[in-house]
Amino acid sequence: MSDYTCKVTTHGRRQLELDATYPVVSDRAKVQYQLDFYIFSPQNLGLNERRYGRKQFLQDLELYVRYTPYSIPLQKLIDPECDLSPLVRITSMLCDTCLGREIKPEGVLYELRTLVNAYHSQTRAVRNLLRELVQRGSPPELITERLDTFFGEVDTFLTRFRDLRPRFLDPRISDLLREGLDWADEGISLSTEKVTYQIYDLCASRPQFATVTAMIRDRLSWEHRYREKNGWTTLAHPATPEANESFLYRESMLKKWAQGVMYMDIPPAQLGARIAHVLAGFAAAAAMAFAVAAAFLADRLFTTYSLPWAFVIVVAYIFKDRIKEVLRSALIAYLPRVVADDERLVIDHLGGDRRVGKLRARVRFCCPRDVPDAVTRLRHVEANPFRNILPPENVIHFQSELNLDCKHLMEPHRRLESLTNILRLQLDPWFRNMDDPENDISCVVNDQRQEVAAKRTYHINIILRLCRDRAKEVGTLSRYRLVLCRDRILRVEHLESLAG
Repeated sequence: MSDYTCKVTTHGRRQLELDATYPVVSDRAKVQYQLDFYIFSPQNLGLNERRYGRKQFLQDLELYVRYTPYSIPLQKLIDPECDLSPLVRITSMLCDTCLGREIKPEGVLYELRTLVNAYHSQTRAVRNLLRELVQRGSPPELITERLDTFFGEVDTFLTRFRDLRPRFLDPRISDLLREGLDWADEGISLSTEKVTYQIYDLCASRPQFATVTAMIRDRLSWEHRYREKNGWTTLAHPATPEANESFLYRESMLKKWAQGVMYMDIPPAQLGARIAHVLAGFAAAAAMAFAVAAAFLADRLFTTYSLPWAFVIVVAYIFKDRIKEVLRSALIAYLPRVVADDERLVIDHLGGDRRVGKLRARVRFCCPRDVPDAVTRLRHVEANPFRNILPPENVIHFQSELNLDCKHLMEPHRRLESLTNILRLQLDPWFRNMDDPENDISCVVNDQRQEVAAKRTYHINIILRLCRDRAKEVGTLSRYRLVLCRDRILRVEHLESLAG
């Protein structure tokens, strides 16, 4: 299952993030992806249906769907023959002004924001590759060659992009587009500097990269001076806290501006609400039928308006009210099995606000014995002879289904390869029953008793299962361990993955 993947990370100190990437299958009209998310938690945390519950879980969950950043390598971004490159498309749009044609500001702004995202994605990918090469102990000559190639492509990209600035001085170009160019340039400059700093940290501690480190240091100074020359506020300095505060605020704003073009709208679907109204109507009808039958019975057995007649009518009204509420609650509780706990439509704004899919989510609390065998085997891959006598874990099963209409989605998107479904889960209720984050423990050092501080941690196992087309494929299972203390998430460990 190399074509669709899922990973678990953190989003801040108290929020868990799950990113599932689903490819858009070009040779099929429709496709369905299913993600099963199993959370195994210790019993003392109280993450069960009675104390935590489906409603609280869904309140703590945020769902997003967005286009995955286009996978266009740097050498293709700067290739004039690559018509998928946003840089090439912007250049082509600007040529329309020279030919007297009308330029569409929305199209240029979209390509500017897409360019920032594509550049940021590719520079991060190269950074990750370089980090992997260094950690594997690859020859310094190979790494230096890769660095030279990477920085050469970055220089070519920055030169060609920034050479567009004079063309934005045409009077037919609106001020909004000039402002968009400045924002894109500033965002690209920040991405360049951030990745360069990370590569610098990677090389600075290794003597074999001393020459490369000096070159990288010069590049950092040059990029800083470029932003200073343009009067941008994204300039950090250790002696100016206010400027650093402005730096972070501006960086966040530029990131949201660029990434905002990738997010799709997922409004709630109305089918569940409509079915809920129908079920409530059935409950009211059944209760009213009971009340009418009781009234007929009272008229046959007792004199109208007599005391026994009135007593039967009052009792019938009480039972009618209770029947209505009990049936309504029972039918609404059964509703998620028919529809879903949360159902959203997936709307593509670039395709003319067209519906291109549906997202369904279900939550259930279950016992470990109710979990599929493949998931149980991966959870208990480590041997524990006392597992049967330990308190059973609480299990939360979250299931997400994404149904995509690939045909409609691909019509306005030639470059689109996949969508990313982002789930963010706020963990504040998880921390309530945890003990103090630090405890003192005793030890002996040099024949002297000492007390040292130790963190009290909690381990929560997470198992993900990905499959396509209602489990017609075997799918992939991945296991993570979430390490928590009372005040924050300490880390997420990826343990293993295997075929289901």
